[in-house]
Amino acid sequence: MFSTLDAPPFDAEDSRAFGRLFAACVRAAQVIMFEKTFMRGSRVSEAEFHDELERLLRADPELVGRLTRRDAVAGGFDDLSHDDVIAELKVSRGAPVTVDHCVRYIGQPTQYGIGRGSQLSVLVVFDHGRKQAPPGVIDNYIDWLRPRLHGLDDTRYPSLVGVLIVNTNLPIPSTWSRRRVETAPVSSRPQPAEPSFGPESPSSDTGRGQDLHR
Repeated sequence: MFSTLDAPPFDAEDSRAFGRLFAACVRAAQVIMFEKTFMRGSRVSEAEFHDELERLLRADPELVGRLTRRDAVAGGFDDLSHDDVIAELKVSRGAPVTVDHCVRYIGQPTQYGIGRGSQLSVLVVFDHGRKQAPPGVIDNYIDWLRPRLHGLDDTRYPSLVGVLIVNTNLPIPSTWSRRRVETAPVSSRPQPAEPSFGPESPSSDTGRGQDLHR
């Protein structure tokens, strides 16, 4: 993911700050997903999600304490910020959240980022809706979104929003043994070789014995 930022349009210091903040958000997400407070059956406010993410980020040594919350910027107030890269937080309680669904949220972090003079920002969406299937590894819920910018078709300095979806409201693992989980075909599964019943080529007895044991 971070290799995208090696391109010339992106400031090196900005890219490093984004990398620190986004990686710290991923580490925090791995904790929050399985904390009892955020498991299935809990009633959690948006402020509680924000407070817990902030707590974990402040404890992350990679950020060395450089984290602020609710700074006035771009005509509003951001959620969290690290070295001029902001993180906007959202909570969804309905249908399963995908990166494509997060398009509806990207204008806000983009404008906050511009208010900081940064092309880069982070969007963290807590998916607290009911789960009909177990979650995948967090790599499945990470991607970039690139907003179209006002008056520009060919953007020399694009804005990018790094999206992280955090699956909360998970049941305890044993719950899945009492529910049917849909499966998908494994396309890379090797197919067994078809047996050959064609005529044998002339060979020695030793060769035939080796063929039978292959």
